[in-house]
Amino acid sequence: MGRIAWLAVAIVVVLPTIPAAGLALRTGFFLTEFLSDGRWPALSAVTAEPRVRPLPARAGAREIPADLYASGHPATRPGLILVHGLSVEGKDDARLREAARLLARAGLTVAV
Repeated sequence: MGRIAWLAVAIVVVLPTIPAAGLALRTGFFLTEFLSDGRWPALSAVTAEPRVRPLPARAGAREIPADLYASGHPATRPGLILVHGLSVEGKDDARLREAARLLARAGLTVAV
């Protein structure tokens, strides 16, 4: 078999792994930025800033303050609800906002 045939076989074998390599790279960038508390903004350097907008939410008659963080079209991304726990600032806690932004950069639609 000639060199061109071997090259074609190699390309056919490698093509299905390209999306997995991209996902592994994005995951590595996410972990680098998350675990360094943003000191090494690997994912932020290669992704767009997510959009943040108020999210209408209610529990009966009571309004619940919530925000939606999304990159791309929110309906096409997997969703995640991020709850602040026992924080005086609630959804406006700086650490929670940064986590939501980073998760949105990673491809999730995040409700906080």
